[in-house]
Amino acid sequence: MKQINVPKTRQIDYAILLFIIIIATLARVEKLDSSLWYDEIMTLMNYVRLPVTDLLLTHSHFNNHSFYSLQASVSVLLFGESNWSIRLPAVIFGIASIVAMWRLAYSASGVLQAHTTALLIALSYHHVWFSQNARGYTEMMFWCVTSTIVLIDCLRTPSWKGWIAYSLILAAGIYTHLTASFFFLAQGLFVTMTILLNKGPYFQENFVSGKQKWLMPFIGFLIGGFVTLLLYLPSIGHLFETVLNVPKSSSVDVMKEYQSPIWAALEIIRSIAKPSLIIVLAALVAIILTGIGIFSIFRKEPLIPILVILHITLLFAFLMALSMRIWPRFFFIDMGFILFFLTQGVFVCCQFITQMIEKIFLQKIKATNLFILSSVLMIAISYGSIKN
Repeated sequence: MKQINVPKTRQIDYAILLFIIIIATLARVEKLDSSLWYDEIMTLMNYVRLPVTDLLLTHSHFNNHSFYSLQASVSVLLFGESNWSIRLPAVIFGIASIVAMWRLAYSASGVLQAHTTALLIALSYHHVWFSQNARGYTEMMFWCVTSTIVLIDCLRTPSWKGWIAYSLILAAGIYTHLTASFFFLAQGLFVTMTILLNKGPYFQENFVSGKQKWLMPFIGFLIGGFVTLLLYLPSIGHLFETVLNVPKSSSVDVMKEYQSPIWAALEIIRSIAKPSLIIVLAALVAIILTGIGIFSIFRKEPLIPILVILHITLLFAFLMALSMRIWPRFFFIDMGFILFFLTQGVFVCCQFITQMIEKIFLQKIKATNLFILSSVLMIAISYGSIKN
């Protein structure tokens, strides 16, 4: 597989990205000071209000998104305690995750797909909601997307600087919440299999000997794990106790249906729209288009689709093995990738349709024009979701 030639970013592309950032910001600051909900109140009462030294020592519940709680404490210290100040880090990382996803889509596919993906995320009901939620979900998404960008660069053009940067991003992601570890585990498995098989697109030209293949990735993951351990070390006692209590709490869970993947899938559907024939058909079309996008991106940048599939599989397996509740929010970090696959699937279909029209009717239509029309429709639907 040859190196992907990424087109040089134009000034107009940055201008469009800035416009998207403004739209995303406006959507997320609206009603930012609304009432807190249960988990946010728990975060505020049990963690954010603690002195920083006590906060570093506390990890008595998975409700604590450690890195986010620290950031929320700083925000409260700077701006005073209010609903919006507690949520401010979620807003910042929500917007940053859109920019990161734009960068990944731009390098892996193209500028039109990047703009559309970023706009879909910016106007996504779920992304807006989590960006206004005093929890670390948008932050985890940012670290995971950014780590994927850096990892691709590390694999294609290895450098110590790149791998050290990756290790620090890994630590930041897992320190935000432990569930992010499954995303980085998926990355580690991909790197390991690529090296062992010696047939992947990333190492063939950049590494020669076996030692060179292993050294940088090994040190990178080792540093990431070590820094993560250091970050959790002050609260390691609470952390172990929390993890060990998971099977016990799962066995006495009064809401056993929450442990079912079927319930999780239905909950995702219910959160999008009321079930109807049109919604079901639209969901099937979206699934098909996403599948086409996955196949297309796999041919260009195999790490991205393999990583998302591995992450979802590993996390599902872990939750089911421990009979834990399968909350859809555990998979929120995959959302940007899925919207990217959907966008790429639409782009590929637009290319196919225009080619068929040209062959049958001898009429030339630019695939980009059809894609822009399709993107406008998708964005309008997404915008409607945050207004309903």
